Amino acid sequence: MMEMHPSVQQIQHVVVLMLENRSFDHMLGALPAQQGYADCDGAGPARSNVIEPGGRPYPQTARSNFRLPLAFDPKHEFANVQTQLGAAIDMSGFAHDALTTARSLEGFSDQSPEQQQALVQTVMDYFCWGDLPGLHGLAQAFTVCDRWHASVPGPTWPNRFFAMMGSCHGRMLMPDGPLGGLTAVRSIGAQLGKNSIFSVLPAGMHQIYSDYLVPLSVLLKGASPRASMNQFKSDVAANKLPAFSWVEPNYSSNLAKANSQHPPEDARRGDALIADVYNTLRANEQVWKNSLLVVLYDEHGGFYDHVQPGSTRPPDSDQADVNFDFKRLGVRVPAVLVSPWIKPGVLKMGGGKPVYDHTSLLAFLCDKFGQSQKKPLLGQRVAKALHFGTADIWLDAPRTDTPKTLISPLPPAVADETISDALNSALPNLVAGLHAQASTQLKNGALGAPMPGGAHAQAAQQNILDAWNKGLDGRTDDEVADMVAQIKATFGGDSPVN
Repeated sequence: MMEMHPSVQQIQHVVVLMLENRSFDHMLGALPAQQGYADCDGAGPARSNVIEPGGRPYPQTARSNFRLPLAFDPKHEFANVQTQLGAAIDMSGFAHDALTTARSLEGFSDQSPEQQQALVQTVMDYFCWGDLPGLHGLAQAFTVCDRWHASVPGPTWPNRFFAMMGSCHGRMLMPDGPLGGLTAVRSIGAQLGKNSIFSVLPAGMHQIYSDYLVPLSVLLKGASPRASMNQFKSDVAANKLPAFSWVEPNYSSNLAKANSQHPPEDARRGDALIADVYNTLRANEQVWKNSLLVVLYDEHGGFYDHVQPGSTRPPDSDQADVNFDFKRLGVRVPAVLVSPWIKPGVLKMGGGKPVYDHTSLLAFLCDKFGQSQKKPLLGQRVAKALHFGTADIWLDAPRTDTPKTLISPLPPAVADETISDALNSALPNLVAGLHAQASTQLKNGALGAPMPGGAHAQAAQQNILDAWNKGLDGRTDDEVADMVAQIKATFGGDSPVN
């Protein structure tokens, strides 16, 4: 283990806020034009994609696309990302993949050629500076890492598993279509009972905060029950914030609640959450002076980024459910490190820019909180990962010039704004499906198997699909908590670290 800067010892509270589906260029591409950030590797007008050789170029363009037309949600499944990266990994296929996705949208065929081209162009665009005062305010006041990549070239779930567990244990697929329930159960079933950052860190050191009823994190081994964002504010105000806080946004389909930034949601909703988390910490000087806030994104969401993802090591020997060997990183994503002990600027180490992914966060947490020997429990990538505790970003004394508050207003309500229902439906239905599987396995006495086999398999799968389709309709918060507890007990989710 490389020696961390002595000021890391001053950090008593690490708060991680992971948002959804935006690339580095898309969110922070305009940063190099700001004073002191000329060395940031951001967007540039000379970069473009074409859909066919010699065809119309789709250049990187600064544009305030808070909401995308036709409720456009660029694809980011493993197969889509392979197209986006291009056969030569030259980041040449984003516009092509966007057009393929757009053709399936209701109303796309009715648009003019100019409107269709403008929709494809949105994946190449990046926000003008100041469009997102929460994220942009933190980026300009603290440290930006412009070499932080998603852990895999794929969608939300595997990347969030990597961020919490150091691996997705071979499961790269997201639930989709009529059999999405089975895909979801198999995916989370491969994670249940396996070590996470919540099981590696001692009990009582961590808390999950979210206003979403069933964030993915609560299902993992060692995870605490969910606490609300109001509780987060109360804990900060009362000096009761734990050593590690994992904050998940609200994936609700209700416009008044959603703030994950998952397209087609208005990006300003999640930006207001970023500002709110920062303002909460900053308001209590005693907590703030010993805190580190890490603002991250799980994956790129189909938006263009020009930096080619490099090679990496597999976390384990688990076979992927797609043709992938886990030896390549995902697309670059925004990462901002926020603390009075951190200088403003672009992250460097020894004059260069180290490459990080979500396992770098886990390696830092283990080293910071005295669990270095347990890093291999989270996979070989975590065990070998570089992290920012050794970077040239730490100060010998805390700053006194950090922003007192950030103002990021919620957008006005408009009639045609829509929210992605992908996670809002998948997560509650996942819990219902897993609960059905847990009940079946308890009856059969076959615990710990990702799917029941033999004569019971067909009936169990039908139970899962039935529960998936029903979701958590009519369940109270206490009933959902009991379902989660039964799932974790059935699959060993709260067994001791092994």
